[in-house]
This record gives sequence, C-alpha cells and structure tokens, in this order.
Amino acid sequence: WRRRRRLARLRRGDITAAWEDIVSRLEDYGERPRSSLTPAELAASVDPTMQPLALVYGRAVYGPPNAITDSHVSTATTSLQQVSERLAGRYSTPQRIAAWYRVSSLIPERWRRNA
Repeated sequence: WRRRRRLARLRRGDITAAWEDIVSRLEDYGERPRSSLTPAELAASVDPTMQPLALVYGRAVYGPPNAITDSHVSTATTSLQQVSERLAGRYSTPQRIAAWYRVSSLIPERWRRNA
C-alpha cells in the first residue's frame, strides 16, 4: 500500500517518493542507511544504478523550487526500477521474503531515533 502511494507521488513529480522507497527497502533488507551519508554517498555504497536517482533527489531537495522536470521524474523512475531489480538479485529468496515481513521501515523515524 505504501509503495503504491509512493509510486503515485513519483508519477506526480515528487522525486522524494522514489528515494523514500529505496531507503525503506534497504531498511527492510536489514541495511539501514546511515543518516550521515549524503545521497551521492549512499548511492555509491548501494549500487551504481542508484546514482541518477541520488542526483535528481539532491536537485529536488536542495535545488531551487520547481526545478524538477518530466525528464527528472523519468530518470528517477528508471533508476528506481533498476535499483529495485539489482537489490532483488542481491538477496536470496528467503532474505527477500523476510524483508517483505520486516516491519522496521514502518516505524516512524522519530520513534526509531529514541529507541
């Protein structure tokens, strides 16, 4: 359900939805990204196919308002698909099933920091 909402947000031009989806997926796989990493550093540590997403995410978050074009959304969508496929290939079937049922990404960030 959350993934469908994120993908709908991405189709409407919200690049942060693609980034949230990948970060959430990494958490479910047990690879919670360090908050001290920049988007480019995280992408470099995960997979090269994540670099284009990191670039447009950085532009969306840190760039001027309304700087995101349809081309950026397309780049983010393609990168999200590629990273998703690469992550699925990186883990065994039991690991993917376990990630499907792991709830760590469902816990709000503010609660995780205090735990």
